[in-house]
Amino acid sequence: MEEGLADWRATGTGFLEAYTLALLAEAKASTGQISEALALLEDALIAVSDKNQGLYEAELHRLKGEFLLQQGAAAGEVELLFQQAIEIAQRRQALSQELRAVVACSLW
Repeated sequence: MEEGLADWRATGTGFLEAYTLALLAEAKASTGQISEALALLEDALIAVSDKNQGLYEAELHRLKGEFLLQQGAAAGEVELLFQQAIEIAQRRQALSQELRAVVACSLW
């Protein structure tokens, strides 16, 4: 996945970069590489702001909250990320992302 991402970035396209980085972050997190996953999410959040890729922004905040939760982060920090995800999804009328964030918030 990392090689594919590097090759894709070399083409100069930024299309769906945040989404692609989030997928790689989820793969890293699933293998216990939480720090690497969080770093990828930071890159994805930069792509959201720099390249106007806000479509996936709510999901990035939700994932960050989940990964930080796995690391044992403070409850307030995690809750803030879940709340941000909910608010962003509501503003974008992204019902599936809102539902995922609400479920994540209620499960921890």
